[in-house]
Amino acid sequence: MAKRLKTKNRLSKTARKITPILGINVDSTDRERALNQVRAWIKEGKPRMLRLVVTPNPEIVVRAQGDPELARILNSADLSVPDGIGLRVMGGVREIIPGRLLAEDLVSGTGKEKLKVFLLGGKAGVAKKAAGVLNAGFHPGPWLDERGEPIDAKQQKVEEEAVQAINDFKPDLLLVGFGPPKQEKWLDRNLSKLNVKVGMVVGGAFDYWAGIVPKPPKAISDAGLEWLWRLITQPWRLPRIFTAVVVFPLKVFLYRMRQ
Repeated sequence: MAKRLKTKNRLSKTARKITPILGINVDSTDRERALNQVRAWIKEGKPRMLRLVVTPNPEIVVRAQGDPELARILNSADLSVPDGIGLRVMGGVREIIPGRLLAEDLVSGTGKEKLKVFLLGGKAGVAKKAAGVLNAGFHPGPWLDERGEPIDAKQQKVEEEAVQAINDFKPDLLLVGFGPPKQEKWLDRNLSKLNVKVGMVVGGAFDYWAGIVPKPPKAISDAGLEWLWRLITQPWRLPRIFTAVVVFPLKVFLYRMRQ
Protein backbone atom coordinates (compact mmCIF):
# COMPACT_ATOMS: atom_id res chain seq x y z
CA MET A 1 0.00 0.00 0.00
CA ALA A 2 1.07 3.56 -0.57
CA LYS A 3 2.45 5.77 2.15
CA ARG A 4 1.53 9.26 3.21
CA LEU A 5 3.89 12.17 2.94
CA LYS A 6 5.47 13.02 6.27
CA THR A 7 3.65 15.84 8.02
CA LYS A 8 6.69 18.09 8.26
CA ASN A 9 7.15 18.03 4.48
CA ARG A 10 3.57 18.30 3.26
CA LEU A 11 3.30 22.09 3.09
CA SER A 12 6.87 22.96 2.11
CA LYS A 13 6.97 20.58 -0.87
CA THR A 14 4.11 22.17 -2.77
CA ALA A 15 3.64 25.58 -4.33
CA ARG A 16 0.64 26.62 -2.28
CA LYS A 17 -0.63 29.98 -1.17
CA ILE A 18 -1.64 29.38 2.42
CA THR A 19 -3.85 31.75 4.39
CA PRO A 20 -3.75 30.97 8.13
CA ILE A 21 -7.09 31.55 9.85
CA LEU A 22 -7.04 31.22 13.64
CA GLY A 23 -3.95 29.08 13.24
CA ILE A 24 -5.50 26.77 10.63
CA ASN A 25 -3.87 26.63 7.20
CA VAL A 26 -6.35 27.18 4.37
CA ASP A 27 -5.51 27.24 0.66
CA SER A 28 -6.21 30.57 -1.02
CA THR A 29 -6.94 29.24 -4.49
CA ASP A 30 -9.86 28.87 -6.88
CA ARG A 31 -12.12 25.96 -7.73
CA GLU A 32 -10.57 25.23 -11.12
CA ARG A 33 -7.03 25.07 -9.73
CA ALA A 34 -8.12 22.90 -6.84
CA LEU A 35 -9.89 20.56 -9.25
CA ASN A 36 -6.88 20.35 -11.56
CA GLN A 37 -4.57 19.69 -8.62
CA VAL A 38 -6.63 16.75 -7.35
CA ARG A 39 -6.92 15.36 -10.87
CA ALA A 40 -3.15 15.62 -11.27
CA TRP A 41 -2.61 13.68 -8.04
CA ILE A 42 -4.95 10.96 -9.24
CA LYS A 43 -3.05 10.68 -12.52
CA GLU A 44 0.34 10.55 -10.83
CA GLY A 45 2.47 7.52 -11.53
CA LYS A 46 4.56 5.56 -9.04
CA PRO A 47 5.78 6.07 -6.44
CA ARG A 48 2.26 7.09 -5.48
CA MET A 49 1.73 9.14 -2.35
CA LEU A 50 -1.72 9.22 -0.82
CA ARG A 51 -3.20 12.71 -0.70
CA LEU A 52 -5.56 14.14 1.89
CA VAL A 53 -8.12 16.84 1.01
CA VAL A 54 -9.98 18.61 3.81
CA THR A 55 -12.80 21.13 3.58
CA PRO A 56 -12.73 23.42 6.63
CA ASN A 57 -15.59 25.81 7.18
CA PRO A 58 -15.92 28.39 9.97
CA GLU A 59 -17.48 25.84 12.32
CA ILE A 60 -14.60 23.39 11.83
CA VAL A 61 -12.00 26.13 12.28
CA VAL A 62 -13.64 27.07 15.59
CA ARG A 63 -13.77 23.44 16.67
CA ALA A 64 -10.08 23.04 15.91
CA GLN A 65 -9.26 25.77 18.46
CA GLY A 66 -10.03 23.32 21.25
CA ASP A 67 -8.99 20.15 19.44
CA PRO A 68 -5.22 19.95 18.80
CA GLU A 69 -5.56 16.65 16.94
CA LEU A 70 -8.06 18.11 14.48
CA ALA A 71 -5.88 21.18 14.05
CA ARG A 72 -2.86 18.98 13.28
CA ILE A 73 -4.79 17.03 10.66
CA LEU A 74 -6.13 20.15 8.95
CA ASN A 75 -2.67 21.70 8.88
CA SER A 76 -1.02 18.56 7.49
CA ALA A 77 -3.50 18.06 4.64
CA ASP A 78 -2.30 18.28 1.04
CA LEU A 79 -5.20 20.55 0.14
CA SER A 80 -7.43 22.54 2.48
CA VAL A 81 -10.27 24.15 0.53
CA PRO A 82 -12.23 26.99 2.18
CA ASP A 83 -15.84 25.87 2.49
CA GLY A 84 -17.91 28.81 3.76
CA ILE A 85 -18.33 32.52 3.15
CA GLY A 86 -16.89 33.35 6.57
CA LEU A 87 -13.44 32.22 5.44
CA ARG A 88 -13.66 34.65 2.53
CA VAL A 89 -15.02 37.62 4.47
CA MET A 90 -13.03 37.22 7.69
CA GLY A 91 -10.09 35.16 6.49
CA GLY A 92 -9.39 36.77 3.13
CA VAL A 93 -9.03 33.60 1.06
CA ARG A 94 -9.25 34.06 -2.69
CA GLU A 95 -12.43 32.07 -3.36
CA ILE A 96 -14.95 29.92 -1.55
CA ILE A 97 -14.78 26.30 -2.74
CA PRO A 98 -17.67 24.21 -1.41
CA GLY A 99 -16.34 20.72 -0.78
CA ARG A 100 -19.50 19.12 -2.12
CA LEU A 101 -19.18 20.94 -5.44
CA LEU A 102 -15.49 20.09 -5.74
CA ALA A 103 -16.34 16.43 -5.19
CA GLU A 104 -19.12 16.63 -7.78
CA ASP A 105 -16.70 18.19 -10.27
CA LEU A 106 -14.33 15.27 -9.74
CA VAL A 107 -17.01 12.60 -9.97
CA SER A 108 -18.64 14.07 -13.08
CA GLY A 109 -15.64 13.39 -15.33
CA THR A 110 -16.43 11.29 -18.41
CA GLY A 111 -14.50 8.97 -20.70
CA LYS A 112 -10.85 8.57 -19.76
CA GLU A 113 -11.35 11.00 -16.89
CA LYS A 114 -14.08 8.89 -15.28
CA LEU A 115 -12.87 8.08 -11.79
CA LYS A 116 -13.43 5.08 -9.58
CA VAL A 117 -15.13 6.57 -6.55
CA PHE A 118 -15.94 5.01 -3.18
CA LEU A 119 -18.25 6.46 -0.52
CA LEU A 120 -17.69 5.73 3.16
CA GLY A 121 -20.06 6.77 5.94
CA GLY A 122 -23.54 8.26 5.96
CA LYS A 123 -26.62 7.26 7.92
CA ALA A 124 -28.45 3.98 7.35
CA GLY A 125 -29.04 3.49 3.63
CA VAL A 126 -27.77 6.95 2.67
CA ALA A 127 -24.38 5.85 1.30
CA LYS A 128 -26.10 3.17 -0.79
CA LYS A 129 -28.53 5.68 -2.32
CA ALA A 130 -25.77 8.24 -2.94
CA ALA A 131 -23.53 5.59 -4.49
CA GLY A 132 -26.33 4.65 -6.87
CA VAL A 133 -26.58 8.25 -8.04
CA LEU A 134 -22.82 8.64 -8.44
CA ASN A 135 -22.17 5.13 -9.77
CA ALA A 136 -19.71 4.56 -6.93
CA GLY A 137 -18.75 1.85 -4.49
CA PHE A 138 -19.85 2.27 -0.89
CA HIS A 139 -19.72 1.05 2.69
CA PRO A 140 -21.61 2.61 5.62
CA GLY A 141 -18.57 2.21 7.82
CA PRO A 142 -18.41 1.78 11.60
CA TRP A 143 -20.07 3.84 14.30
CA LEU A 144 -17.40 6.21 15.55
CA ASP A 145 -16.75 8.21 18.68
CA GLU A 146 -15.52 11.81 18.60
CA ARG A 147 -11.95 10.56 18.21
CA GLY A 148 -12.89 8.94 14.93
CA GLU A 149 -12.47 5.45 16.40
CA PRO A 150 -14.96 2.54 16.48
CA ILE A 151 -17.14 2.68 19.58
CA ASP A 152 -16.67 -1.03 20.46
CA ALA A 153 -15.14 -4.33 19.33
CA LYS A 154 -18.06 -5.04 17.00
CA GLN A 155 -17.58 -1.74 15.21
CA GLN A 156 -13.84 -2.38 15.06
CA LYS A 157 -14.63 -5.43 12.96
CA VAL A 158 -16.92 -3.32 10.78
CA GLU A 159 -14.04 -0.90 10.27
CA GLU A 160 -11.77 -3.73 9.17
CA GLU A 161 -14.43 -4.88 6.72
CA ALA A 162 -14.78 -1.34 5.39
CA VAL A 163 -11.03 -0.98 4.85
CA GLN A 164 -10.98 -4.32 3.03
CA ALA A 165 -13.93 -3.30 0.84
CA ILE A 166 -12.16 -0.06 -0.08
CA ASN A 167 -8.93 -1.84 -0.91
CA ASP A 168 -10.71 -4.45 -3.01
CA PHE A 169 -12.41 -1.67 -4.97
CA LYS A 170 -9.12 0.28 -5.42
CA PRO A 171 -10.75 3.69 -5.85
CA ASP A 172 -9.11 6.75 -7.32
CA LEU A 173 -11.11 8.89 -4.93
CA LEU A 174 -12.41 8.01 -1.47
CA LEU A 175 -15.12 10.34 -0.14
CA VAL A 176 -15.64 10.11 3.62
CA GLY A 177 -18.86 11.44 5.13
CA PHE A 178 -18.85 10.77 8.87
CA GLY A 179 -19.14 14.47 9.70
CA PRO A 180 -16.47 16.52 11.46
CA PRO A 181 -14.27 15.83 13.33
CA LYS A 182 -14.88 12.08 13.00
CA GLN A 183 -14.24 11.99 9.26
CA GLU A 184 -10.96 13.90 9.45
CA LYS A 185 -9.68 11.78 12.32
CA TRP A 186 -10.77 8.49 10.78
CA LEU A 187 -9.20 9.27 7.45
CA ASP A 188 -5.96 10.52 9.00
CA ARG A 189 -5.71 7.38 11.14
CA ASN A 190 -6.47 4.96 8.31
CA LEU A 191 -5.14 6.62 5.16
CA SER A 192 -1.87 4.69 5.22
CA LYS A 193 -3.85 1.41 5.22
CA LEU A 194 -5.90 2.30 2.19
CA ASN A 195 -5.28 1.50 -1.46
CA VAL A 196 -6.56 4.86 -2.70
CA LYS A 197 -5.03 7.83 -4.47
CA VAL A 198 -6.93 10.69 -2.84
CA GLY A 199 -8.99 10.73 0.34
CA MET A 200 -11.41 13.63 0.81
CA VAL A 201 -13.87 14.56 3.55
CA VAL A 202 -17.32 15.72 2.40
CA GLY A 203 -19.40 16.23 5.56
CA GLY A 204 -23.13 15.91 4.87
CA ALA A 205 -22.84 15.74 1.08
CA PHE A 206 -24.15 12.16 1.03
CA ASP A 207 -27.57 13.46 2.18
CA TYR A 208 -27.71 15.76 -0.84
CA TRP A 209 -26.64 13.09 -3.32
CA ALA A 210 -29.08 10.57 -1.89
CA GLY A 211 -31.93 13.05 -2.12
CA ILE A 212 -32.51 13.02 1.65
CA VAL A 213 -31.97 16.79 1.79
CA PRO A 214 -32.77 19.08 -1.18
CA LYS A 215 -29.71 20.63 -2.79
CA PRO A 216 -29.33 24.39 -2.41
CA PRO A 217 -29.76 26.61 -5.48
CA LYS A 218 -26.53 27.10 -7.40
CA ALA A 219 -26.33 30.79 -6.52
CA ILE A 220 -26.42 29.98 -2.81
CA SER A 221 -23.71 27.33 -3.12
CA ASP A 222 -21.46 29.51 -5.26
CA ALA A 223 -21.80 32.34 -2.75
CA GLY A 224 -20.71 30.08 0.10
CA LEU A 225 -24.09 30.41 1.80
CA GLU A 226 -25.01 26.75 2.19
CA TRP A 227 -25.21 27.41 5.94
CA LEU A 228 -28.29 29.55 5.23
CA TRP A 229 -29.86 26.80 3.15
CA ARG A 230 -29.15 24.26 5.90
CA LEU A 231 -30.79 26.55 8.44
CA ILE A 232 -33.93 26.69 6.27
CA THR A 233 -34.07 22.96 5.51
CA GLN A 234 -32.52 21.62 8.74
CA PRO A 235 -33.35 24.05 11.56
CA TRP A 236 -31.95 21.62 14.13
CA ARG A 237 -28.52 22.75 12.91
CA LEU A 238 -29.01 26.18 14.50
CA PRO A 239 -26.34 25.73 17.25
CA ARG A 240 -23.74 24.74 14.64
CA ILE A 241 -24.73 27.60 12.35
CA PHE A 242 -24.52 30.01 15.30
CA THR A 243 -20.90 28.90 15.74
CA ALA A 244 -20.19 29.64 12.09
CA VAL A 245 -21.87 33.02 11.74
CA VAL A 246 -21.43 34.49 15.23
CA VAL A 247 -18.68 32.73 17.20
CA PHE A 248 -16.24 32.47 14.29
CA PRO A 249 -16.24 36.19 13.32
CA LEU A 250 -15.91 37.14 16.99
CA LYS A 251 -12.92 34.85 17.46
CA VAL A 252 -11.25 36.23 14.33
CA PHE A 253 -11.84 39.80 15.54
CA LEU A 254 -10.37 39.09 19.00
CA TYR A 255 -7.44 37.23 17.46
CA ARG A 256 -6.59 40.19 15.27
CA MET A 257 -6.88 42.55 18.21
CA ARG A 258 -4.38 40.46 20.16
CA GLN A 259 -2.02 40.42 17.20
